[in-house]
Amino acid sequence: MENELSESQLDVLKEMFNLGIEKASAALAQMIDKKLVVNMKEVRILPLADVPAAAGGGETMVTGVFLRMLGDITGSVLLCFPTDSARLLTDLLMGREAGTGGEAFTELDESAIKETGNILTNTYLNVLAEMMKMRVFPSIPHLAEDMLGSLLDFILIEIAQASDHAMVAETVFELDGNKITGTFLVFPDEKSLKLMLEKLGL
Repeated sequence: MENELSESQLDVLKEMFNLGIEKASAALAQMIDKKLVVNMKEVRILPLADVPAAAGGGETMVTGVFLRMLGDITGSVLLCFPTDSARLLTDLLMGREAGTGGEAFTELDESAIKETGNILTNTYLNVLAEMMKMRVFPSIPHLAEDMLGSLLDFILIEIAQASDHAMVAETVFELDGNKITGTFLVFPDEKSLKLMLEKLGL
């Protein structure tokens, strides 16, 4: 699909991502009452088979927040972090000194990281809906901790019949002098991706 898209089409999709992330930064900063910047780096559209390598390797232990896209556009969204990075992020979100949160997530930690994924996804989908004049909204977020390959296998089994490609973006959270890198993946079904391009005038 990436090879079938023109540079202008990719630029619009990337701008849509970036606008959503800019708004999400403000929403997340308000939630934790701290200065927080979220930057999205290179956005790519890749075949599903190439996603594990692009997201850090199948054997990497990750913590991910998984949601479904519902409404006029359907598919799935995954925000995932290497587990050590996810623990650092929850420390900072919960106001703890970095590295003091322990080996396991508390219930409040899980709630904080799910809410982070929820706000990020919700803001992105709101931008998407506004630009396309359509209804798009997320499901309840689910948290998972596993090897990236296993987590993606679970998602890909569910969507393989409906989607051949994913939108992949490296996402960097900057908080209290720390940079935490995760991966934001959007799996629109093929019909939805074509509809997105049409609605965006592409």
